Amino acid sequence: MNKLLGNLKNVSSLLNNDMVDQEVWLDLNLIDPDPDQPRKIFDEEQLKNLSLSMTYVNPKTNKQRGNKQAIVVRPNLEKDGRYIIVMGERRYRAAMLGNMDKIRARIDNNYIDQDEIEDDQMVENIQNASLHPKEIANWIGKKLKQGKKKSELAQTLGKSNSFITQYSALLALPVAISELFEQNKCNDVTLLNDLSALHKKHPAEVDNWIDNETDVNRNSFKLFKEFLDTKQESEEPELESRDPAPEENSKDKENKISKKFKSTVIVEYEGKSAKLILNKEPGKGLGWIKLINDDDSEEFEAELNNLKLISIIED
Repeated sequence: MNKLLGNLKNVSSLLNNDMVDQEVWLDLNLIDPDPDQPRKIFDEEQLKNLSLSMTYVNPKTNKQRGNKQAIVVRPNLEKDGRYIIVMGERRYRAAMLGNMDKIRARIDNNYIDQDEIEDDQMVENIQNASLHPKEIANWIGKKLKQGKKKSELAQTLGKSNSFITQYSALLALPVAISELFEQNKCNDVTLLNDLSALHKKHPAEVDNWIDNETDVNRNSFKLFKEFLDTKQESEEPELESRDPAPEENSKDKENKISKKFKSTVIVEYEGKSAKLILNKEPGKGLGWIKLINDDDSEEFEAELNNLKLISIIED
């Protein structure tokens, strides 16, 4: 430490010294987080683990491990002698959590443009895959409002134009899907966009499904979409034929009975989605089902133990 700082009395004097780009041990009470940092969400469990690692004391040398990778700070131009974090807020938070006095830091006097700072912070976090989708979407939304083009943002982040489009779409989700996203019940960007597209065609059904589905994932969504597609196909002929059938056959009777039930039960059977038939009496321990999206499938009885409930959809 003394070899690095020499006879300097305070770190701020380094700014007029050739050692600006070298690493120093900086007092934590001189550092402030950047309020414009894109990353706002920090995993508390991960911070605790990092803090334990940084505060570990080697029994042989009696030295604290600290942070091997220095954080990057810049001078606070509004508060003399203080510094703002450019990169490494997670390490800074872990040090604070561990009640450390100092942290290894590199003072970079070249960061003066706020746009450049935000871009570099975003790139570092996104390339490390450590950002929450909300943080990415909010940053993209902020830049778009500033007049940036999607192609420019894609180039800045080293991502495709479709990547920017996908995340920007998260800022305009339907209410039910937005709540799903905000409550961290679903952070799959592709799934959220697929849900949004399906919502345009079937708003009431999608809202109801989200409200009743306990686990929204790609598999459950696939089964739900298959059900809606099948339901739509079965309803189309009825819309075209306005004349009632001259005679009521057994199939018509079953359809009439089925209207008494307010819900459609979707199950999984041997890895395939199926509709549980509620208007036919099965044998003991059995249930009548019909595979979805299989035109050749006939209604058949299956053991209830082999059926997995996927969702219940109100008609």
